[in-house]
Amino acid sequence: MITTAAEMYALLLELYQRQKTGSITIDEFNTRVNVAALNVVTSKLPVAESSQYLDDSLRTLTRERILTLTPNSATGVPVNIDTQIESNNYNTPLPYYLRMLSVEFKIKYKGSSCNEENSISDWITAKRYRLDNTKINNDPFQKPSDSKPYYRLSSNDAGTTASFENWIVPIINTPSLINQIKLNYVKYPNKIILTSTPATDSNSDLPSEIQQEIVFLMLREILENTESPRVYKPAESGSN
Repeated sequence: MITTAAEMYALLLELYQRQKTGSITIDEFNTRVNVAALNVVTSKLPVAESSQYLDDSLRTLTRERILTLTPNSATGVPVNIDTQIESNNYNTPLPYYLRMLSVEFKIKYKGSSCNEENSISDWITAKRYRLDNTKINNDPFQKPSDSKPYYRLSSNDAGTTASFENWIVPIINTPSLINQIKLNYVKYPNKIILTSTPATDSNSDLPSEIQQEIVFLMLREILENTESPRVYKPAESGSN
């Protein structure tokens, strides 16, 4: 069982030296390990939001956050979620989450023929509203409503899509208000950093078996690179 960055490095060296002479520096380990970690984690993520399947190995990365909106928010009004998402120690742009799994709303009813005025609903799962499904507005069975809310992940209060999506835009298209928002998401894994002093190392927060998988992926990539002259002999590969 491996649980620390030092143990991951030691395993990588052991496996590498069974097949090659030489060594792998700490700097190379630090350069490769987090790329490999993200590759392993993203390969295990569900294909779509609200999927019922999530690899058990990622349970340590799942988080739930509840936002109480004061004042309550109207449909189409963006809500910034930056402060609700657990920050990470990557040098990444917002958002800090790796994958949004689900979004739920509590709705404060306004002008509803089916619910008491100003009463609050139970949690209602919202579907993600995408740019290619605007036709739902013309579908009486799919268009947004108090009982069938949607949301859009957006980059800013103008509602445009960009490389990071740190706003939730509720869409119900009724006079009702959004009282609370529940976010279920997968956070970034902890950044792994090996130093010369164990007390200053940053260890993985993934299960031991996933840490081993990360090491195996690094090993395969390192061995593939050392067998390719194009990686280490660019002059030779470019001379023809």
